[in-house]
Amino acid sequence: MDLTVNPNEGLIRQAISLLLTGANYGAYRDEQQARMDDILIRQQASQAIMITRDQISTLLAIWSADAIPGLNAEQPYPSPAKMAILRRSRACLDRLSDIQTRILTAPTRTAEVWSRLSTRTTLIEELIRNDIAFLQACEATKPMSAKLSIPISFGPAANTEARAFEAALQEVETSLHNRQALLASKGP
Repeated sequence: MDLTVNPNEGLIRQAISLLLTGANYGAYRDEQQARMDDILIRQQASQAIMITRDQISTLLAIWSADAIPGLNAEQPYPSPAKMAILRRSRACLDRLSDIQTRILTAPTRTAEVWSRLSTRTTLIEELIRNDIAFLQACEATKPMSAKLSIPISFGPAANTEARAFEAALQEVETSLHNRQALLASKGP
């Protein structure tokens, strides 16, 4: 496994990569450090999702201001078609909020969990690889959200950008699930 430090990588990925080098190998023997790393990884992932959500929210606000005129006597109700577009697009924001909540509210592991991890080198390596993939998946949503256009809808009828964005969100959810499973594993 090649985890050499690259100056173009983010600081978090560099720190995670350095955990496997000779000088820092066994860094997770300190349970407090492991807890802090866990919180830092979740905070960085949550921040990336929040930025993505904010970008989409801004896009939706701009579209809404242009596409849904103010109510007046001639048009007392907004167009049902445009309101349907708005609802589908807001579902994307709700999904991002749900992902962010799951990241932030994941329980902080107990000292027992970290002491169990400290004796399982292969599990630590797998957790670190998963954390790198998790952070990369979260970061990947930011530039993708800038390419989205309203209406945002997922599924077979979605445009190429929306399908790619949906796949990225699925990758974030899968990595988050794998991370929780690794931390909960009992193994030898």
